Amino acid sequence: MPQLIASRYGDSLYVTNTLTFAQLKTAVASFPPPMQQLMIMCLPTAFRKGYDADNSLMCTHRLRLSMKAEVADSVTFSGRLSMYKSWGDSTAVQVFNGQANSFNTHGNTAGIPNLDILRVERAYFTWNHLAGTPLDMSIGRRPSTGGPPLHLRKGELRAGTPMGLLVDVQFDGVTVGYKLGEHSTFRLCYGRGYESGFGHGQVLQ
Repeated sequence: MPQLIASRYGDSLYVTNTLTFAQLKTAVASFPPPMQQLMIMCLPTAFRKGYDADNSLMCTHRLRLSMKAEVADSVTFSGRLSMYKSWGDSTAVQVFNGQANSFNTHGNTAGIPNLDILRVERAYFTWNHLAGTPLDMSIGRRPSTGGPPLHLRKGELRAGTPMGLLVDVQFDGVTVGYKLGEHSTFRLCYGRGYESGFGHGQVLQ
């Protein structure tokens, strides 16, 4: 079938580009009467009146609860719970803002107006000076949203490690860093922002 479509693609384009409403009516009239009756029965449900979906005012609530704890001499825990929703939102549909970061995945549920649910935006442990060396390691739900220069737009301190223009979604992973100096660190990062290989019927095969 794909080969047939590919071989007749030019014909298909010609038909769709030159088809008139009069030709369409003639084609429908050639259908058997029962088929025409069925099409007429479907018309009321197929027709949808046009409407304006523009909303000139959108108010939102945003709540972020930050946490920090010193677990041991060289181990710290950092976390942040977030809620971000539109006023009166009753659809449970994530807002689409025209950007790639607003597609509905777990990596952006805390950064795009969604529901009134507190979500784990960050939760990670950091080990500093591993075995007395300049090595650091951090693992968990990464601080990967609100990085520079996005924090300037929001009037906040730098909130994320990566550049916000490249990465502005939540993901889970690990970072290993080596301190080159007081203000310089070389880091290797690994993370996973999307996973669909678990929890579905294919694991039964």
